[in-house]
Amino acid sequence: MGPHDDRPADPRLKVFIVEDHALTRDTLGAVLEDEGFEVVGRCPAAAATVQVVAAAAPDVCLLSLGLVGESMIEVCRSVTEAVPRIACVMLSLRDRPGEITASFRAGASGYVLASLTGDRLARDLRDAVRWRHSARTWELS
Repeated sequence: MGPHDDRPADPRLKVFIVEDHALTRDTLGAVLEDEGFEVVGRCPAAAATVQVVAAAAPDVCLLSLGLVGESMIEVCRSVTEAVPRIACVMLSLRDRPGEITASFRAGASGYVLASLTGDRLARDLRDAVRWRHSARTWELS
């Protein structure tokens, strides 16, 4: 575990990372593993399909908007429609209101900026999973 061993014991959440740059993908994976996540998959945007993400069975899918933001929003929409239990969180370098709105309309459970610290990213991912699961419970009742 990482420097936050005193945090409450949550079940180890599974994360799938979609990011075009290999170094960034690997760095995000290492940071999230240090924060207690299990990285169950990583791929560039072009390989991100519902089948690839769903087969890994993550609790949360971190989708980097990068230069192909529109296609990642469509991946988010496809994943959340096909596998509603997966929380999708959009990772962006910039704070663009239109992109944020489009992400949430596509079913995203969160939108985070790449300037976050690792512990804040981990907290936001955990919150997105909790929110997604509580929203699904509400929809089903």
